[in-house]
Amino acid sequence: MTPDELDELDAAHTARLARLDPAVPAPTPLTASLDPAADPASDPASDPARPSATGDGLFAVRLQDGSRAAGVAESSSVDERSAAATFRALHEHRLRPRVAGPDVPGALGALLDRWTAAVDASAHEVSPQGAGSTSDPRDRVLAVSWPSRDVAGGSALLARGFRPTSVVAARPPRSRTAGAPDDDRTDGVVVRDAVPADLEAVVAQQLAEIAYDDLTGAAHLREHTRAVLDVQVAAAIARPRSTVLVAESGGRVVGVVAVDAPELSTWMAGTVVWDPVAYLVLLHVHEDVRGRGLGELLARAAIDRVGPRLGQTGAVVLHHGALNPLSTPFWARLGFRPVHTAWELPVGRTP
Repeated sequence: MTPDELDELDAAHTARLARLDPAVPAPTPLTASLDPAADPASDPASDPARPSATGDGLFAVRLQDGSRAAGVAESSSVDERSAAATFRALHEHRLRPRVAGPDVPGALGALLDRWTAAVDASAHEVSPQGAGSTSDPRDRVLAVSWPSRDVAGGSALLARGFRPTSVVAARPPRSRTAGAPDDDRTDGVVVRDAVPADLEAVVAQQLAEIAYDDLTGAAHLREHTRAVLDVQVAAAIARPRSTVLVAESGGRVVGVVAVDAPELSTWMAGTVVWDPVAYLVLLHVHEDVRGRGLGELLARAAIDRVGPRLGQTGAVVLHHGALNPLSTPFWARLGFRPVHTAWELPVGRTP
């Protein structure tokens, strides 16, 4: 596809998504990711060898009915001892697709087929560098983020074996005051700011959350996760721009919530149309006190705390497990709604 054709595809893709979900912002144009030294007129749809040996580059397809799709593919690796390794595969091939035309599932499906074939072929020839090796199939994946309300595209991903892993959800700026739950089951529970003495208890709560999300495919509990959390949580407790609240009952920490102020959440800016955003990092309640409304009590307290920094245009955003049976109904009750869904497929596992 030529740059003009890619720009037209971007515009049509953006317009279609705006009709489906006004919370999804216009994506970065595909042409902004192309190598200026490459020949922009070369069409990977007719030149399958065009992408690099690792399956990176521009992929494009066009169907007989005029439906078309294109996407830029990139691969990356992280060290298993890094903070990022808890929430992503060690070796990731990511595609950013755009689709337009009457047959969205068909066009996206054809694009996915071309891309996955290239990545699968490269997996036999290219070994990832700098991140170690792994035998876990979840650590070498194809990854696509897709607007949650665009179920036509989701059907193409499902048909090719991709599974949803996590969701970016947002609480729109309807109200900056969340209020406290009207529930006497929380009597005797004190919500307060975490202090350095709470470090071990807070880390234990977050490890429990990650272990649960690991079971549902939304996180990776690794050998070095505890050491990484010790450092991160200690810094968050000491940092004025992070809110870390604990629920204490009978002298024991039984729940925790953490939210970063907008200036620490810029990495999530652009995932939604609202600006600024505050990122809710963590919410966990110990299993032996669940069902008493403590999660809602903590979440509302954190939303109230960060609200003044968001003004009338900002939103609170978070990730939750797509297959976590507790997350979706809980966050929906608090006004959060899905915006993007992350999909993954282990390399070489295409149907």
